[in-house]
Amino acid sequence: MANSLEKEYKKVLSGIADIKNELALLPDGYISEKTINGTKQYYLQRRIGKKVIGKHISSSELTNVRIGLSKRESLEKELTVIEERLTNIEAASKLVSHNLYKRILLLKACMPMEDLSTDEKVRASSFAEAMNAIEGIPATSEMKSNISAWHSGEISFLSLYEATLKKYGFPVDVR
Repeated sequence: MANSLEKEYKKVLSGIADIKNELALLPDGYISEKTINGTKQYYLQRRIGKKVIGKHISSSELTNVRIGLSKRESLEKELTVIEERLTNIEAASKLVSHNLYKRILLLKACMPMEDLSTDEKVRASSFAEAMNAIEGIPATSEMKSNISAWHSGEISFLSLYEATLKKYGFPVDVR
């Protein structure tokens, strides 16, 4: 049962990532119509904090923007349902085993790192290396090797993360 819950959790996390990636490509906001010098003009507007930001939409783009906004609305509803499923799996995992619950929380923390492109992985690693240098904790050659293996897809970020936690004495025996 624990294995099937973990598999389902990974599947749901992957579904959430897919939807969020698709949402990032879709227009966000609402369409407003203004008449300027007797001509209808359309704007894609959205609120950021207290400001309303608008972008002119040409009449040739209008249909595609409407389709994109409709698709966004549909995906946001689907995302709400999927996130509720995630919460339910987390609750079920607590009932099955505390170790399973810890395991899926590790998955939740690490899955976004798996979806990074190779360039993004390199940038994230460079930032982490710089922060460690500031703290006075240089990466070991073993760690650098493991990070390179993650960049190339040879190992998962989760295994890299677990190894690092273990190295510094954090309990991660969640199997």
